[in-house]
Order: sequence, then structure tokens, then C-alpha cells
Amino acid sequence: MPLVSRFEYYDSTTFHRDIERIERAYAAQGFYGAAVEDVHVETDAQRRLVNLDVTVREGERTTVGTLWLSGCDEGSTRVLEPDECADMRARLAPQIGGPFTESAFSTDRELLRAMIEDLGRAAASVRSRAMVDPETHRAHVVYVRDPGPESFFGAVTIGEGDGTRPNRGDNLPSGYPMRPVRSALALRAGMPFSRSTIAAAQRRVFDLGAFGIVRIVPTPARCRVGREGCGPAPMSRDGHVLDEWVEVALQVQLSPKALFFHRFGVGAETDQLRSSARASWRFEWRNAFGGMRRLTGEVRPQLFFPSLLGNLAGRFDPGVAASLELRHPELFPRWSFAGGMQF
Repeated sequence: MPLVSRFEYYDSTTFHRDIERIERAYAAQGFYGAAVEDVHVETDAQRRLVNLDVTVREGERTTVGTLWLSGCDEGSTRVLEPDECADMRARLAPQIGGPFTESAFSTDRELLRAMIEDLGRAAASVRSRAMVDPETHRAHVVYVRDPGPESFFGAVTIGEGDGTRPNRGDNLPSGYPMRPVRSALALRAGMPFSRSTIAAAQRRVFDLGAFGIVRIVPTPARCRVGREGCGPAPMSRDGHVLDEWVEVALQVQLSPKALFFHRFGVGAETDQLRSSARASWRFEWRNAFGGMRRLTGEVRPQLFFPSLLGNLAGRFDPGVAASLELRHPELFPRWSFAGGMQF
């Protein structure tokens, strides 16, 4: 494997560290017995170059011997539903008998945490441990889940840029109205927390067509009854009032597009039969008549005339094509209306 992408000054101390990094890189891929067996250093004094030849013995690759997942295996204190366990196991990269890599091990820890968060636990954590037996070349993997308290959405703030200065008026600084944004978000304090709910809200705001970038940043905070800054105690999924929960404040960060966009172009072509010239003007008004209505139009005039490659005698036929479309994001709650015409 190449260690450098360009010529560098040779240093024996740095090279010995590179050898250690080579062995560590193999270990990260599951080759814990890998070792550098031979190093050959050849000096070319005339060209002032050093050629390095490193021989590595990989050894046997480590595979996953056992995989214990809390909530799904014997000894768990909080038992999950069988279909939830099957879904989690199917999405894990290290499968029993398959190759073990440290990158997949770390990625699966974050994947499990994200899956638990999507079940309404914003403060979820996953502790992981992998014990490698050097004699059998088997890794014994353990994932311990801590889902934390039930989680609910808290305050929702909306702002442009980094969102640190939330907008409290009826319009954003760019001139876009706030009401269609709030309607598209459809998020309110007290709703059960879910990552997929946030992702769906983000897509709906982006679909308004007024923003180039839409980010929703969640900030979880643990709450107890009577704690300052926390809202009223919510109801759990089984119907009782919670003593402890997680409240997730949402910061909506918007990067607005220009209120008006237009583009103009021209073109021409000719062949043995006829020639043509055409132009095109397309515009988009992203806040037409207020309310974030999107008015899109295009006009395409064209002219057909005798071929420039042949006889210029003949008819001149002008024409024009035009289209107009209006999208209304709030004709009905959380629905968009699009209407258009062409002539």
C-alpha cells in the first residue's frame, strides 16, 4: 500500500513509525496477527533516492464468533419485540461468521443508537465491546443499549443562516412569510420524538422551493417534574404521567433562495430544408402575491424561414409557445396545489 503520494525526505524514525502504522492498519481490518516480516532499504546515491520494500505477513483474518445484543438475547433486563430485534440484527454489518472490522464495529454502534432514537429515545446511548481471541481468531461482540427516558419535541425556533437568531415576526429577513414554513414543518411541542419525523419535516420545507438548504438541529435536555425550563409532564405511550423525560428543542436553519429568478437564452439551426431561430425566457417568482406561492412561466418565441443552405425563397412562419404554473403551498393544510396552462 502506498504510504506517500509524493517524494518526501527519508527519515528512519518516521519510517519505523510507518511500519507500526502498517501493522495497525491491517489490525483494523481484522488481521490482528499481521506483522512486518522484512524491510529492505535500497539507496540510489546518484539519484538521491531511497527505495523501500516492506513484506507483510497477514495471518488469519478475525471473524465474528458471537454477537450479544441487549434487549434481544438471554440475560437482557429490557426485552424488545422480536420484530425489532430481527430488524436490528439484519442491519448490523458484522454478522456471525463474517469478517470483523473495527470500522464496521464502530459504525454499527452509531446505527443502533440511531435506531433507538427513531423509537422515541433522543438520549439513547450504546456501549460496545469486542473481545478478540488470538488463538481462535474469533471476535466476541457485545452491544449494550441504554434507551434513556421517553422523548418529546420541545420549542421550535426558525431562523435564517445558522439559526442562532430566531425570527419572531410574520416574515423572515429575506421576505418569505413564516406561516407556510410552520405549516410544512407540522411540528409542535409535546409530540413524540422521532428522527424520521424530523427528516420528513425537513423534506416538506425544502419542497416549498424557497430554500436551498434546510437543516433541523435537535438539542435534547433531560427533564423532571418541577425542573426549571421544562414544560408540563407529558403522557407516556402506555397512558401514565412521566416523572422523567427528554425534551428536544428544534432549531430550524434556512438558507433562502432569491425571491425572483429568470433566465434568457437564444438558439438557431439550419439544414437543407429550412432554418429556425428561437429564444427562451423562463422566470420563477418564489413568493408570488405573498404566501410563498410559486409562479413559474416560460415564453419561447421562434421563427421558421427558408434554409440558409439552399434557396432563400419561401415562407417565414413565426410562432410562440408559453406556459404558466402557480403552486399554492397552503390551499389546504399541509397540501400543495399546482395549476398551469400552456398555449
